[in-house]
Amino acid sequence: MFETRMVGVPFDEILRTLPVGSDVQIELSDFPFDELLMTAHETRFTGRLILQSGGETDEVLLHRGKISRVIPRTGERKKILRQSLIGLSLMTEEVVEAQFDADPRLSANDILDCFVLRNILPADDVPSVEYEMARRHLLSLFSLIQAHVTVLSEREYNNSQYSWLMNPLPTIAYGLVACAAPARRQAMLAFAGHQFARLNVAYDLTRNRLGLPKEFMAAVERLSNKGIFFGNQPCLPGLTPDDTAGVLLLFRRLGLLTLGSQKPEAGEPITAQNAMNDETDRVEREFI
Repeated sequence: MFETRMVGVPFDEILRTLPVGSDVQIELSDFPFDELLMTAHETRFTGRLILQSGGETDEVLLHRGKISRVIPRTGERKKILRQSLIGLSLMTEEVVEAQFDADPRLSANDILDCFVLRNILPADDVPSVEYEMARRHLLSLFSLIQAHVTVLSEREYNNSQYSWLMNPLPTIAYGLVACAAPARRQAMLAFAGHQFARLNVAYDLTRNRLGLPKEFMAAVERLSNKGIFFGNQPCLPGLTPDDTAGVLLLFRRLGLLTLGSQKPEAGEPITAQNAMNDETDRVEREFI
C-alpha cells in the first residue's frame, strides 16, 4: 500500500507509477471525486476506485483512463436498473414494475437476465443498459463528500475484452458544474472577481464534447469569443453565480481558461481552426 502523503509526490505521478496489484489510500474530503476521476483519466489509469461510505461500497473500474464498469452499492442497483430501462425507453414502466414485483428477492443482474430470457429485452441492448446504469450511478457519486477511497492498480487487457468504454469527461463536467462544493464555488468566484476571463481555445459548440446543457451555450460562446470582464460578483450571461462558478472551475481544471487583470489587446480572434496547433488544444483533443 502506498501513502499519498509520502515524500510529497504529486497524485498524478503516484498513479502513473503505481505497480499492478498495489493501492493508494485517500479521503474524498481531501481529494474531491471529480479531481480523482479527472486525474485517473489524464494518467490513463487502469484499475479500480473503491469508495467506502456509511458502511456501503461503490466501485468504479477504469481501463486506460476510460470507465469500463461501475458497481453501485447493493441497495442502489435495482433502483438504477429501473431508472435506466425506463429512461432508455426500452420498455414501459408497467412492464418494468411487473418484473420487479414478481420476485423481490432477485438481484438487478438476475432481473436483467430474466428480461433477456423472456425476450422482453434483446440481448444486444444489454450493453446499452449497463452503460446507462454506470452513467447514472457515476453522477450520483459526485454528491459524496466523505468517503474513504482505495485506488487499486490492475493489469491492462485488450479493448476487445470490454463491451463498452465510457469517456468520463462529460460526467466530470456535470460534477464540477452541478455538484462542486459551495466552498469551492465561492473560492472560484472570489478569485475571478475583477478579472477578465476568456477561453484560450474556442469551445466547439456544435460537438459539445463536454455535454454541457444547451442553456449554457450562450455563456460558453461569450467566454470563447469576446470574453468577459467580471466585477465584484462574477456572473456569466444567462447563468446564476453558482453555475458561473461551476463553468469556471471546469474550464480552469481543463487548462482552457485564462484570467487576467486586464483585457488583452485586440488581435486575431481565437477560433477552433487557428487553434489546432496550440498546445492547450492538443491537451483538449487528447483528453476530451
